[in-house]
Parts: sequence; C-alpha cells; structure tokens
Amino acid sequence: ECRLRDFEVKDLLSLTQFFGFDTETFSLAVNLLDRFLSKMKVQPKHLGCVGLSCFYLAVKSLEEERN
Repeated sequence: ECRLRDFEVKDLLSLTQFFGFDTETFSLAVNLLDRFLSKMKVQPKHLGCVGLSCFYLAVKSLEEERN
C-alpha cells in the first residue's frame, strides 16, 4: 500500500521535526523503511511499529555520533 507508506513517511517527518533531528536522520529512517518494506509484507496495523523502529535505528546510528 503506497498510501500507508506515505502516511508513515509523514509520521517520520513529524517525529524528526519534533525532536529537532537532522534531515539526514529522516532520510535514513525512510530508507530503512523502504528497504524493509521491499523485503517483507507488513500488515497495516504493524506499519507504525516498523516505522518507529526504523526511526529509532536512524537516530541511534546518526544522532548519537553527533552528541
């Protein structure tokens, strides 16, 4: 579902802006999400959890380097 993926990307953008993280963190989160979705079928009810996990991984790998 493209629409659900786009909705999740908007969520990731909101989270990135809310926490004041770098654009690079948002890009990595979306990249991880897209790569995961290309390999796995995800039920719509689980997409939020997958998106949040991608966001968490992006933050851990990029933002902690900076701080």
